Amino acid sequence: MKELSDLVRQPSISATGEGVKDCAILVNGMMESAGLRTQVFTDGGYSENPLLFGEYSRDASPATVCLYAHYDIVPPADPDLWNLPLYDPVIQGGRMYGAGIADDKAQLFTVIKAIEALEKTGVKSANVKVLFDGEEEQYSPHFADFVLEHKELLKADLLLGVDGEAHETGPVIALGMKGTLFVRLEVNTSEKDLLDGYSPVVPNAIWRLNQVLSSIADGTGKVLIDGFYDSVEPITAEEASWLRKIPFNREGVLSGLKTKRLLADDGLDYYRRLYMSPTCAITGIAGGYGGAGVKNVLPQKASASIDFQIMANQTCDDIEQKLHRHMHKHGFDDVETTTLQKRGPHRIPTDHPYVNLVREGTMRAYGKEPVMTPCYRGAGGVGYEFLSIGIPGIWLPTLRPMENNMQGTDENVRIQDVLDGIVAKAVICNHLGRDR
Repeated sequence: MKELSDLVRQPSISATGEGVKDCAILVNGMMESAGLRTQVFTDGGYSENPLLFGEYSRDASPATVCLYAHYDIVPPADPDLWNLPLYDPVIQGGRMYGAGIADDKAQLFTVIKAIEALEKTGVKSANVKVLFDGEEEQYSPHFADFVLEHKELLKADLLLGVDGEAHETGPVIALGMKGTLFVRLEVNTSEKDLLDGYSPVVPNAIWRLNQVLSSIADGTGKVLIDGFYDSVEPITAEEASWLRKIPFNREGVLSGLKTKRLLADDGLDYYRRLYMSPTCAITGIAGGYGGAGVKNVLPQKASASIDFQIMANQTCDDIEQKLHRHMHKHGFDDVETTTLQKRGPHRIPTDHPYVNLVREGTMRAYGKEPVMTPCYRGAGGVGYEFLSIGIPGIWLPTLRPMENNMQGTDENVRIQDVLDGIVAKAVICNHLGRDR
């Protein structure tokens, strides 16, 4: 695990640029050592966050799979709250700790080591292309243009995304990912803060913002924008059957998520909401005084960031237009609406031949049936860009959820999850490379 420690030891914060270029050099060296033929892209917006590409082929194979992961990380959670060093990995209780290890350095590491295992053992494999992103945590702003410019280079039969969390009982195969439309709403009711004695005659920015947010979604999470659900396909019988098979332990989920209440009634409802429902989440809100004691000030402005996570067949442009119509209809023309990020959803059909091949390979690797989900619970993955050039995507996260503190304090991974992930990717590449 020394190489994984070295990788975690190297900061790579794409939001600030700290250590990103040095991390790209480190990862590229690991790729070459594993047997990959590499290219480093620094043009097209990638000068500060290089995009790393690699190819591996040993025998003539009927299939080509592209494995995707990212080496950049988010700014670490408050260092004062960590019990262990951020960038000096420690192994305790079968886990390795360090900033960015769960998202996504450990899973990137499993890809490199799987290729190395195939190379050293000489085992037959599908042709493999590897793409390691250095700006994923910033929603990969240059990736769409890169994909269109390098369609031939990226040509493959399947994208296999390596990011996110599995299920607490084992590996997950997700046939797609939700899209994301990130929006900021800002209310300005005056040019300066005022004493709150003016409340009877001057609008309150926070109350105004509250009115806007309450009009967009209700307390159950249902989105109230006209037509928001129009393009959402109903769950098929096969998809419902998959969701019913997923083990559900309410007390275990409550404990793992460190919460006291779930919005779901039972296991089917929980997984339907988690994997198959579009949603609107308030991710940040600001306004007024929040320090010690009290301050009788009427704030001049208030703002909120909201994330619409949308399903296949919905589009960011359509939801964006419906949001603007909603704001106008309800008299919120005084509220400034700014789109921060948007990326469409993607799905692969349940009867696509590669779905069963990946499932069979995962069963071989883990010795158990994987959890099959029509969609991953998260949003914004690069599968949308791959699908735009005809490459369907499947997501295969391998980290046990709720325990790794992904992007939080004392972020960690189970060593066993890393080892299993290496084996799984090598076995799946071998399985996809078999003659049909």
